[in-house]
Amino acid sequence: MIEGFLLTREWHERGDSQDLVFWLTTASGPLEVVFEDQESIAFVAQGDEGKLSRLSGKAALCRTASLELRTFAGEPVSACYFRSQRGLNVARSAAQRVGLTLHEADLRPTDRFLMERFITGAIQLDGLPEQRGRYRTLSNPKAARGDYRPQLRVVSLDIETSVSSDTLLSVALFSPSFEAVVMLGDGQPPAGVIFADSEAEVIQTSVRLLDQYDPDVIIGWNVVGFDLRFLQNRCDALGIPFALGRDARPISWRHPTTSDERNYALVPGRVVLDGIELLRNATYSFESFSLEYVAGELLGRGK
Repeated sequence: MIEGFLLTREWHERGDSQDLVFWLTTASGPLEVVFEDQESIAFVAQGDEGKLSRLSGKAALCRTASLELRTFAGEPVSACYFRSQRGLNVARSAAQRVGLTLHEADLRPTDRFLMERFITGAIQLDGLPEQRGRYRTLSNPKAARGDYRPQLRVVSLDIETSVSSDTLLSVALFSPSFEAVVMLGDGQPPAGVIFADSEAEVIQTSVRLLDQYDPDVIIGWNVVGFDLRFLQNRCDALGIPFALGRDARPISWRHPTTSDERNYALVPGRVVLDGIELLRNATYSFESFSLEYVAGELLGRGK
């Protein structure tokens, strides 16, 4: 039996099927868990299955089954099983256009998988993992709720940039047992500082150091909206990868259609905690979310 704690979750579509991928931290190191050929599920009123099928087309809807489940209004429903989340999204859009309700169509397949097993963080897995370099991988194990409490490895990330040239000057990494500053410069650097000849070298050296420390959690102030986004843009401009995830996985970005200002970053195998977003989610509101202002309001002193 393997005990672990959930870090990140995502799904990968392969043709007309999809896999659910979870990264965990365990006492034996990071673990990637893959559940293959997992369907996406929503619910429709019984009797409307055929209508939904005609609306969404054969490519979207896979199969339906009558259930004893009911809506809060007492209406019996049938489950609609889709081979991929893309198929479910096609059906949801088609249903919305004609006013047909597709219940629970907004749930991600990874979230539903965990909810159905009452897994909120700690997880138990029954299977034999395979070692792959510095991490392990496990396919299609039995999964259940656990009670494992991890000792997380946390690192803080902060960058400095040139406002006039929109270029990167330095990257600072800090944790109780590890710290480093990588910056443009030459000559003999002071203690704890690493000089680099170019922006690309600053980024590549910082990513290598972070990978060597191998944190479970990356924290920072506006670390998603500014630091990581700036680094991604500079990597794209310089033609170098920004593989910040475990196993050198790239970041997956999501941009809400309702806002151009907020970005969401999925770093496979590493949780990213942005101080601003955490405060917003905790219903804090300030005239300014600058670190100087918030520090003054909460701590009575500047940063």
